[in-house]
Amino acid sequence: MCTTVAKTLRGLYFGRNMDIEYSFGERLIFVPRCFVLDNKKEKLCDHFAFMGMGTVIDGYPMLAEGVNEFGLCMAGLNFKGNAVYYREEKDKINLAPYELIPYVLGTCKSIKDAVNVLKRINLISAPISKDVDLPTLHFHIADKSGSLTYETTRGGSKIYKNPVGVLTNNPEFSVHLTLLSGYENLKNQTPPATFSAPPYSLGLGAVGLPGDFSSLSRFVRSVFIKHYTVWDQENAVFDMYKILDSVSVPRGCVLNEEGKLHYTTYQICIDAERLIYYCRSYGSLDVSSVFMDSFKWEEREISEIKIN
Repeated sequence: MCTTVAKTLRGLYFGRNMDIEYSFGERLIFVPRCFVLDNKKEKLCDHFAFMGMGTVIDGYPMLAEGVNEFGLCMAGLNFKGNAVYYREEKDKINLAPYELIPYVLGTCKSIKDAVNVLKRINLISAPISKDVDLPTLHFHIADKSGSLTYETTRGGSKIYKNPVGVLTNNPEFSVHLTLLSGYENLKNQTPPATFSAPPYSLGLGAVGLPGDFSSLSRFVRSVFIKHYTVWDQENAVFDMYKILDSVSVPRGCVLNEEGKLHYTTYQICIDAERLIYYCRSYGSLDVSSVFMDSFKWEEREISEIKIN
């Protein structure tokens, strides 16, 4: 379970809740231009600089989400049961799913570039090691011009225009959009009385807005709140965190199949115009901020920062 939200003002703001039942050693990772991305099938030696939250395994930066030097953002969200990976193809760029975010952020300046690259990519079933499970993901990609969703299922790979700038988990994105149409009646205005006394409360226009923690409910709730929030440049990061808080999962409210606590372990907001990464962990009320400009972009080694 996770939620991502993209909002464009002067530039892009990209938010994410990480909902999971364990820590994966997450920290902010900066990947400079000269670091060699040693992919399964080919090395990427010359690429754009980018940073994101993730972990390093066998020298490879596995990112949950990130932003590159041009303000392109990308996140992977759990898509268990629907994500399908394929056999290698000769005339394709064959990548393991955990390699996709570094590859796109390393080679694309915009979602237009990303579309051209994604059309040539073939995601293969290749874990980073025998000790690490293969992630089952679909992806949210955004820049200041808009959002895309990328999925690989039994029906093949699909690139969707994402008109609402929101992604959660199952079902497939096209199904989310279809089901969203059932909530078009929800408004931020209180409707006038028809049969009874005047309305007893403000907010009655949103009666029926789902409040549970399922992926569809988080999708609908995020779209509604994002749409009606009065955004401004000065408060955009705060506005993003308000949306993320509205779909965050407190400890104990959701258990996974094994009975383990499944909750929002961290929340991030990326200011893609100024290349600032904001992060707040579950146990903290403080938001940490890291500027990409604080790193040396031409280095050969990655940098890691633990976020409290």
